[in-house]
Amino acid sequence: MNNNLIEFKLAGDLIKDRLGNWYYIISQHKEKLILVNAVVYNTFKRFLKEEYIEAYKDQRIGQPATDMLERSIDKIMAGKVPLKIYILEELERDGYEIVVDGLYYTK
Repeated sequence: MNNNLIEFKLAGDLIKDRLGNWYYIISQHKEKLILVNAVVYNTFKRFLKEEYIEAYKDQRIGQPATDMLERSIDKIMAGKVPLKIYILEELERDGYEIVVDGLYYTK
């Protein structure tokens, strides 16, 4: 049991794994963290409306979500937002149970 639990900022703090994948924490139950791929998560943050479609016309579908992730990483690394980046393997070493929600969706 981890006596120094981190109070993660859900859907704000980012986790990076050794392969370079990025995740948001969508749920925390003590030392159990539920993660979702950050690009996948970002695809559910916007609705397909005419102005959105026009803004990203002729671009790949994943581009807007990837752009959002890159902006988030840049802001965190520059200290512009009160969020943090954690390393997945370090969290596992510190006793956190990591579960990745591979088929994330929201209603």
